[in-house]
Amino acid sequence: MPHLIHCPSCRKEVSSDAIRCPHCGRNIRSYVKARAYNKPHDDAISKAAGIICLVIIGSLLLTLFAASVSVFFFVTSSSNYEMHEIAEELSVEKYDGHYKSTADALRVVGTVSAIVTVALGIFLTFVSVKVSKKQAQIIKKEKALLLSEEYFSGK
Repeated sequence: MPHLIHCPSCRKEVSSDAIRCPHCGRNIRSYVKARAYNKPHDDAISKAAGIICLVIIGSLLLTLFAASVSVFFFVTSSSNYEMHEIAEELSVEKYDGHYKSTADALRVVGTVSAIVTVALGIFLTFVSVKVSKKQAQIIKKEKALLLSEEYFSGK
């Protein structure tokens, strides 16, 4: 069923059944055919772009969470080192050193979580870039196909 579309060249309304635009002469039939052909591909590209955005946002939130956990461990370990110094000064004979060992353990956990955070951020960035490059290649192929159809249809 014919409907009005905008000519891709002059942007004026034209029937979708027209062979050429009455205003500028652009081949409308090949444009409509190429649009119908590209519709599933455009939908797939839009879906992939949405997935990439979700991956990026998810990785940023995960990185932010992991970074806050790392900061928590470092701050807690600093507090434990201060408690270690106070306990050592107050009661050298009775103090068993548990604040220092806890502080050391917290520093190790904080360091490991910071390293995991950085590694995860790098990995997710790498995956996002790789998927984006693949989508860019698909878009280039679709544009080339569209141009070739317009060229061979005698614009």
